[in-house]
Order: sequence, then C-alpha cells, then structure tokens
Amino acid sequence: MKKCIFLATLGMATNTVIANDTIVFSCFAKNGKQIAILESNGYYEYSFGKPGKPELVFKNSIKEVEKRSEKWNGVGAWYWEEYNLKNGEFYYTVYSAVNRMTEEHEQEGSVTVFKGNKELARIVCDRF
Repeated sequence: MKKCIFLATLGMATNTVIANDTIVFSCFAKNGKQIAILESNGYYEYSFGKPGKPELVFKNSIKEVEKRSEKWNGVGAWYWEEYNLKNGEFYYTVYSAVNRMTEEHEQEGSVTVFKGNKELARIVCDRF
C-alpha cells in the first residue's frame, strides 16, 4: 500500500522528492493546501501549504516522532496511525485512517496543532 500511495502522490509533493524519499502521508484540505510528511535519511519532514509553495516545513527525527506517536493495535475496522511532530513549542498531530473492512477503503485524515495541551487548530483532509 505504501508504494501505491507513493506513486499516486509523487507528483503532488510540496518539496522536491528525491529517490531516497518516501511519501508517508499526503492529503489536501478544502482550501487546496496540502498536508504532507516525507521520510528521508532518518527524518520525517512535515510540510503544509499550497503545492510547490509550502508555508511551513520542518523536520523531526523518526525515532523522536515514533516515541510520541500511536499506531493501530490491530483491533477494529479502521487501520490508523498518528505522527506527532514537534516544531518549537507546537505539536502537529497528523492522523491517517483507512477502513480496511469495506470495498471502498474510505480514508480519513487531519492535522491538529497543539501548544501544550491546548488545541489551536484542526484541518481535516478533503481529498487524498
């Protein structure tokens, strides 16, 4: 599935994707802005903004993100995962889910921005 998502979204990446990069997550909000996470050389790179002109780009080590993140435990119809990335005093929780039990395999996704425990914003994916 990762290869399928990678090929389908390769042309939509906000930054230049080189051969060693993998698109981990990519979607578009209703306003046309893209939420994306690339994996490259031991880092996750988060970007948000218009395709080709991101407003925000930052990196976290994969190890640090995995320590802060939750993954699907194997129970339920929805396969889901979260990536909790940190930028200064702000946390960006990128959520991705796929219904593995239906033929349509519906997708959901979002990014929620926190400062401490306070939710500042949530942007829901409109299309993948």
